[in-house]
Amino acid sequence: MKLVSVAAAAAFSVSVAVAIVACEDDSTIDGAGALTLDASALQLPDAAVTVDGSSDDGGSPSDAATCVQSDAGWSTDLPTFMTTSGATLIHDFDKRADGSTPVAGTDIPADEYLSCCGFRIRFESDQPDARLMWAGNTTTGFGARVTCPTFGCNKADIIVELRQPASAVAVDYPGDITATVQNASGTVISSKALTGSGQLSVGYRSAEAISSAVFSRAGGNEIDALYARTCTAK
Repeated sequence: MKLVSVAAAAAFSVSVAVAIVACEDDSTIDGAGALTLDASALQLPDAAVTVDGSSDDGGSPSDAATCVQSDAGWSTDLPTFMTTSGATLIHDFDKRADGSTPVAGTDIPADEYLSCCGFRIRFESDQPDARLMWAGNTTTGFGARVTCPTFGCNKADIIVELRQPASAVAVDYPGDITATVQNASGTVISSKALTGSGQLSVGYRSAEAISSAVFSRAGGNEIDALYARTCTAK
């Protein structure tokens, strides 16, 4: 039996003085007086009915439940990407997790944003003196930057690990980057190399749950904001 819950105000209204005097065999009334009806007993518009815990409000409930975007792919048009994917700003690095202003040149702890914002940020490099730090100022804003002070970085990967999976991920970045999204097992879902410099953005809508994203660049690397649409993987 499929259970349905009905939005009374939207579908129909009844006086509290009215008692329900007839129920089908599949309908029950619990001790609190709440009524559960068999879906087949109701003739209501689809928008008013919730079936098995997922609602249909004209959107795509299965998308939200399964972390699947119907048209997976990369985009460099951030406003359109956010509208079509449902992604929102997670963090722009202008503040620390506690809301204080970062100090440029200070190392970013991997778990800095885990509690407040739901992600870890770490780095991988070929240089032993490589650091992941806040870079910027209060006028232009801050970013998360990998730098190798002595010899420069041949490899400078910024890795974002999401506490909750996402169906879409995007970042702002200042130039020349390779973006890669991965599933929970670390398998690459998709990767894209981008060139150019300035205030740039790139995002990916995924056909499977994204658990992490890697942003790679030789000679130093930076991301300035993180966007995502978190979801529940099944």
